[in-house]
Amino acid sequence: MTTDRKNRLAGEKSPYLLMHASNPVNWYPWGDEAFQEAKERDLPVFLSIGYAACHWCHVMEQECFSDKTVAESLNNHFICIKVDREERPDIDQVYMTVCQIMTGTGGWPLSIFLNFDREPFYAATYIPKKGRQGMPGMMELIPYLSDIWKNHRGEVNNAGKKLINAVIQVTTHHPDDFSEKTIHDAYASLSAGFDKTYGGFSKSPKFPSVPQIFFLLKYYHVFSQKKAWEMAEFTLQKMAVSGIRDHLDGGFHRYATDREWKLPHFEKMLYDQALLAMAYAQSYQISPDPIFQTTGTGILDYVCAYLTDPEGRFWSSIDADSQEGEGAYYLWNYDEVMAVLGNDDGRLFCELYGITREGNVSGHGIASGSNVLHPGKNPLIALNDRGVSSPETWLSRMQEKLLMARSRRSYPAIDDKILTDWNGLMISALVQGFLTFGKRTYYDTAVRAARALQRTMIREDGSIYHHWHRGNTGQPGMSGDYIFLSQAFLDLFQADGDITWMTATNQLMHQVTMRFWNPEKGGYYHSANDATDLPVRLMDLPDGAIPSVNGAAALLLERLVRVTGDKTHERQYHQLMRIAGGVSGRGSGGMLSFLSAYMEKKTGFRIIALLYNQSAEISGLLEKARTHYLPGSVIIPVVDPLSVSSVIPEVMAYPRTPTLHICGETHCYPPVTSVKEWEKWITDQGM
Repeated sequence: MTTDRKNRLAGEKSPYLLMHASNPVNWYPWGDEAFQEAKERDLPVFLSIGYAACHWCHVMEQECFSDKTVAESLNNHFICIKVDREERPDIDQVYMTVCQIMTGTGGWPLSIFLNFDREPFYAATYIPKKGRQGMPGMMELIPYLSDIWKNHRGEVNNAGKKLINAVIQVTTHHPDDFSEKTIHDAYASLSAGFDKTYGGFSKSPKFPSVPQIFFLLKYYHVFSQKKAWEMAEFTLQKMAVSGIRDHLDGGFHRYATDREWKLPHFEKMLYDQALLAMAYAQSYQISPDPIFQTTGTGILDYVCAYLTDPEGRFWSSIDADSQEGEGAYYLWNYDEVMAVLGNDDGRLFCELYGITREGNVSGHGIASGSNVLHPGKNPLIALNDRGVSSPETWLSRMQEKLLMARSRRSYPAIDDKILTDWNGLMISALVQGFLTFGKRTYYDTAVRAARALQRTMIREDGSIYHHWHRGNTGQPGMSGDYIFLSQAFLDLFQADGDITWMTATNQLMHQVTMRFWNPEKGGYYHSANDATDLPVRLMDLPDGAIPSVNGAAALLLERLVRVTGDKTHERQYHQLMRIAGGVSGRGSGGMLSFLSAYMEKKTGFRIIALLYNQSAEISGLLEKARTHYLPGSVIIPVVDPLSVSSVIPEVMAYPRTPTLHICGETHCYPPVTSVKEWEKWITDQGM
């Protein structure tokens, strides 16, 4: 149940927190007020962390936090705090590490019990109202933990201190020289875990894990290991024809609950769209498989149509649940499809997409007869094999009819907050889509988003906000906001040669170094130097659903050095790689973005395209360079050398003729002025 009375979350900016503002639980937002209240009343703290698109967060909200009995018990025995993990990823990182130490696993909702010094003594994920199947419920845990707090306080506090020390121990890095062997070890580990039948690198649940794809593409490029490409290619092909992809609007769901990629958890996250669009674009550069193009452009078109706010920025996610339940917006039954498409077209569509009367996902907590669209192979090829004339036209017509029918259903909730780091990723994806697929609207959308972020997220002193919601700015920026937005600006510089993007990149890099960099051992902390509301300050090192902040920083710094030769950036890059040298020995598979940065440094180039006199030939060569897979390369179009001379002073010495000027790690190459010379250069590089 909910109540008309609002709790303290009513004044918050996060849509996720506002969802809980009418709970009978007396929620506090994270802050000193809650912990001071806990201290004055001598009560422990219950910390619940989740996010708006999380299905199991909604289940726990309905089962426990809307329940008057549970709420009364929580209010009597705890001070209760709600946190949006997307709003405060630094809080989430600390206590997720605690949960993993205590339980060996993690996930959301994340449930942590603390003392009023913010030190944990119990951790779990989803907790039901009443215990079942060996899982304790809230009604059992509350009195149990309250008793421990009252009667074993010394043990509770001692356990909390030990857990925080354990967090420090497992997250402390010990810099060491980086060895290339680490890269080969990571590749061997991915190869050993590869699913040869369905793609991916786990059985179930199965996540896109795009940092793994990026790593494999670079490994193939650098070491000519064909199997690396085959693993990435096969995985992307299987995802493109699976239930994890929305075959009507083009977006991807968060992950699959099964090995075959068939049954998704239906939430759609902005960062997944950005990373997958980049993966499909890069793969298309290696091999122009039409399914890579249609899938990549489908993702970008989806974001432009469904996740873009009126100012041009990008919303965070779309919920898994609608009014009819989890996934109901996306599910179909056989008779419904037949009614929409008609007998002949309906039967063919159902055959192509695995739709049956019994349902292809029934028996998984979903209503009997329910189907996801799961073709299993490219529908266009299947239509062509069946002799259908104009397969693209036929399929487009069927999709339009089903989209129209689906539009009459209740749409899942949108988390319409703007996150700077995720928006940075999406801008980069749009730029890469423009450069690879040549669709100008992607560039225009990226520029519009970047300008909107500059207006609303960057403050006068150069610092930035982490999030924005309906006219209200929120938390100060985390290091990831600076890094991913800097990369987005650098990508825009490569798209149009406008020096103001490079200036904006340099300004953000100055800020992130000043506010987050560890000058002794190197590395960017998650939260800023002046952050005081956490028991420990951590760095984001291993990759997760998105590249780690420090791994992404290594990639960015390597590219910036390639553009400018800046010695500070070069020194920071080497310090980050020493962190990878110390951490990766304990699990190189989590450090793939660092390893990707090392491979990019070995093989990347700086290519300056001097576009004098609107030279059609050099413009054509620029397009060839942009659509060829050249990881780590920075390709800059220059019309007026003077405009970029403050960043690349040597450009003023180049002859005033249309030319590609190419420099590698140790030397520069003869100027390229024709297609023949370009093709010879590519051949000479073994590409």
